[in-house]
This record gives sequence, C-alpha cells and structure tokens, in this order.
Amino acid sequence: MGLLKQFWITGVYLAFAAFGIKVGLGLAPYLFRKQTGVARKSFIVLGTLLIYLGLFCGIYLLITHFELSDYIDRLLDVTRYAMLLHLAMAMGLLLWGASLIFRTKAEVIPDPSIAPALLLILPCPVCATVILLNLTLSFSVSSHPLSVVMIVSFLLFSGIILSTLVLIYFLKSNLSLGSRFLGGSMCLVAAYFLLTVIIAPIYPQIKAAYAMACSNNASDNIPVPHLAMFVAFIVFLAAFGFIRSYFSTRGDK
Repeated sequence: MGLLKQFWITGVYLAFAAFGIKVGLGLAPYLFRKQTGVARKSFIVLGTLLIYLGLFCGIYLLITHFELSDYIDRLLDVTRYAMLLHLAMAMGLLLWGASLIFRTKAEVIPDPSIAPALLLILPCPVCATVILLNLTLSFSVSSHPLSVVMIVSFLLFSGIILSTLVLIYFLKSNLSLGSRFLGGSMCLVAAYFLLTVIIAPIYPQIKAAYAMACSNNASDNIPVPHLAMFVAFIVFLAAFGFIRSYFSTRGDK
C-alpha cells in the first residue's frame, strides 16, 4: 500500500472520529444544563444514537445490496460537488457560530432550545459520505462478517460521542455550556471543514473526488495561503468563544 493511500485511509478514520466529536459537542450544552430533565436527556441521547444507527444500517444495506461500481460515473458526478458542500457547511456553521459567540449577556437565553445545535448533532451529507467510506474500508480489510463490522463501527462511533460528553462533563465546572460554547464548537467544526478543503486536493489520487465544480484541477485554483489564514482566523474565533464561555462562568461564581 502506497504512502498516499495510507494517508487517505488514515484521514477517513480521523474524519470518522471528528464527526463523533462534533455530535458530542452539539449534545453537551443541552444535556448538561439544569433545566433539562433526566427523561428528556435520555430521549435526546437515545434518539440521536437511533438516528445514526439507522444511517449505519442504511449504508450497510446500500453497500451489501447494490453494486456501487455500476453507478461509479454518477457517483463521480455527485462527488465533484463535494468541495462546494464542504464550503457551504463550513460557512453555515461559521455564521451561526459567530452570531452565538457575540451575543451580549442580555441576549443569551437562560434555557436555550436544542435547535441551534442540530447542525452539529444531525448527520449531514458530508458525515454520511465519511461513514460510507469508513464502512467500505472496514469491510475490505476485515475478515469478520459484514454485519459484525457494521455493529462494531457503530459502537465505536457511539463511544466517541459518549467519550466527548464525559470529557465535557468533567470540564463543565470551568465552562458555561451556553450559546458561546456552542458557537465556539460550531466555529471549530467549520475550521475542520475548511481544513479538508486545503488538505484533500494535495493528494493526486483523490483529487477528482474533491474537485471544485468549476474545474477539474482544484489544487491549482484553491488559494491555499489565503484559505489557511481564514482557517486560522476561525480557530481564533472558536478559541475566543470558549474563552468567553470560561470567563462567563468565572463571573457567575
């Protein structure tokens, strides 16, 4: 296996973990507030896991009951727009996250709805694509039954979500898990999406799958230095949101 393929496979599994963390970041502000009852917390967690279990099962059936190679031309036509999808998701998260970070204290709702976190909690097309790639790779390298591999992959994904929640639980005494924390999380995920825009076209073997819709040579048209500076700014914005969340907690004590 070539080095580029190893990097690509590693990137798929890291992206798989990143989406699990994303879900945990979205759930935390809603689960760890006093106003949310135990029954509602359990419903939200179980509902989220059931949604992703349905997604895993659907992708499993897609892989095992359809010969995807017969539709490769159509799939390539769709994946040519993957970079635009990354950018659209990133900008949506960035704008919403920034609006949450810069809310004044009077604008921060004490009992916020879960609606703003749905962008982080619910699976998006990019997330579904990553799970599809992850299961396909896992099926190709494992000698176990495909159903077992699917269940193990889902349990691993669920474990990443729960581990993120446990980590945030132990840190919540130092953070105000309100709008600013959620906004910082959104900006952090937006930075991740933009990093994939920078990194993915570097590898020639997967360049076609991440090509911009307007060109067959994305790596020549993406202004990497400017985009990298923009990502750095978003990371700074996310850090600013977490810092405001921290000092908001200090001020309440």
